[in-house]
Amino acid sequence: MKWCLFVGLYCTATLFAQDAQFPRLLPTTVLQPPGPQVITPIAGGKASTTSEPILIEFSSLDLKVLETKGNLELYAGEKFLRSFGNNRTLAQDMLFKLRQTGANQLVRVEGSHPPFELWLNRGKMVQKIAGIHQFLPITTKRVQAQQLLGKWVVTDQTNMLYDFGNAKENALVAAKLFKDHGVNMVTMHGGFPASMVFPMYDKQVLGLQRPTDPDPLSVVQGLTHKRHIVDSDLLLDNKIVIQSKLLDVSQVEGAWMLTHDGVTLGNFGLYRTDALAAKQAIEQSRVTEIVSIGQTGVQLWLVNGTPLRYAPRNAGKIDSFLADRLNVKQLRQSYWLCDDRTPLLDGKSEADAQLLKQVIAAYRLSAICSYGKPGYYGIQLLAKMP
Repeated sequence: MKWCLFVGLYCTATLFAQDAQFPRLLPTTVLQPPGPQVITPIAGGKASTTSEPILIEFSSLDLKVLETKGNLELYAGEKFLRSFGNNRTLAQDMLFKLRQTGANQLVRVEGSHPPFELWLNRGKMVQKIAGIHQFLPITTKRVQAQQLLGKWVVTDQTNMLYDFGNAKENALVAAKLFKDHGVNMVTMHGGFPASMVFPMYDKQVLGLQRPTDPDPLSVVQGLTHKRHIVDSDLLLDNKIVIQSKLLDVSQVEGAWMLTHDGVTLGNFGLYRTDALAAKQAIEQSRVTEIVSIGQTGVQLWLVNGTPLRYAPRNAGKIDSFLADRLNVKQLRQSYWLCDDRTPLLDGKSEADAQLLKQVIAAYRLSAICSYGKPGYYGIQLLAKMP
């Protein structure tokens, strides 16, 4: 009996004396391309509330898309990588791209919109896939984390890439990873707003990067502003998804109103013809979203996340301008967006006037189209001129 008690105590002591097994930290060489040293991510792929990057390793041969309760999810064997919601086209497209690039590592930094993800092949940035013609060139050396309108974002000072909200450290880490891996182009996926940014490297993109310093105001808070890469709280609340069959022109208390499913798009007063012209323009341009910019009343008509590349033919008035000459001035009790000294748009508040300027710079807009009489009734919208 004493001998059994002694053996039991010995085994118990031995068991508790063993070292705990923690997740494995990979060597720094795993994610270290030529150039500056890259931050070493933690392994395992578990959700993290810290700024440390997360590394998930897998084989591209094991990649597959599974449908779970209506959501399409990307797996590598049993490892969950990301969700595509109900976007089947995006899921299949990304499955093809990841297989083509031979991606076998995913580096993630938590807390951004869209999700910050770097897809690597043996520690190096995946290369551009042949046949990709629509992409956004990135000025790698200018990539940085900075605070805009109270939120921390990753930008190359021309394009907004990721919105980290209040997570400053996460944004700094993401910017370093993005820069150190030499990302110089991205493609955007998932419609409007974009739900995925796919970074890549291509040496031919270097020649496309502009050498001049960009206007700081062209860096806008949110991806809807920034060439529809990311979503912005400033515009999201004012966005309406358009269905042509829900558009209507009707008279309310003596005024002709253009509405969409009961939501007013424009008050045209006594002028029914102008309201019908605006409705026709929306239908003929196949507009899919209408965004009101702040409280200015100025609208942005989008077709699958992209502003109109032309002024609607039936617009009552078209004013063109040069974006690099725009400035904000206070006139009486309001703030105006001006083309040099000529007032263009009433921004109401200084913040919304600056927002107008930022949206114009981000989308490279160059025209104001009007239906009705600006300042009194009707609709004003921003567009591009050919």
